[in-house]
Amino acid sequence: MALGAYWFFSFPHKRYYFKWAKFTAGLGGHADRPAAITLTFFIANPASCLAYLKEIQQQFPYCTWAYRQQDNAVEISLSGYQLFDYHFLAITAVEHWLSTQNISDTECVLSTPFQYLTALSDVPYYATKVFTPVAGFSQLEHQAELALLRLDCHLAESQARAFIAAFKNLAKEAGCNLSFFLESSYKHEKNLMLFLGRGYLLTQPLTIDIPAVENQMQKIMRTYSVSSHFAGDWQHYPKSERHVLIDTDALLQSTQDNPLKA
Repeated sequence: MALGAYWFFSFPHKRYYFKWAKFTAGLGGHADRPAAITLTFFIANPASCLAYLKEIQQQFPYCTWAYRQQDNAVEISLSGYQLFDYHFLAITAVEHWLSTQNISDTECVLSTPFQYLTALSDVPYYATKVFTPVAGFSQLEHQAELALLRLDCHLAESQARAFIAAFKNLAKEAGCNLSFFLESSYKHEKNLMLFLGRGYLLTQPLTIDIPAVENQMQKIMRTYSVSSHFAGDWQHYPKSERHVLIDTDALLQSTQDNPLKA
């Protein structure tokens, strides 16, 4: 799971506008279908289309293109369980190129197998030491969803402000442009649900060194005697409004409070 704002269930309305491309929402559960953006069309010189895809791979190296051709009919697709901005920007670039070509009938159906233009490998790192990876829908602008790292913990109330400041500094140093927390109190303890990650990803899926962040987070937790999990029972689960520490892309500023689900 890469960190950042992505789309799976909904199209990013008012953020992107396609002339020919079609967005298919993903399905969860047993249906288990990735989201996809697809272009189909007839073109006089199909070889030029494949050559163009290989060319823009340099600009969008983390996109894996699915391409198939049947005579003069062509289908191009990007799919996945997380479609980031750079996927939509890549399709936008293809549409711009197609507008300079002589294409027709954008509803054609092909039966030939796909060939794939493989992207750069991005091996997701699943947090295990401190953080839990979470993804959820939170009524964000442009129907975006978020993949973040989450930490549930508690500490002495007197130490909470300094600990949160250290957490914010860590997020900044790690290159995170999104960080916030929820809180609640239990006796003299403070329960905190901390989140960090990225906002819109225009170029690549992962620029955060998560193992290094976890190691540094462990040091901070030792400094402030922070314990994992929450103190008290379910009544003391953090339910406050979001306290935003960093939100460079203004993803959370216009949203209603609806904490991300684990």
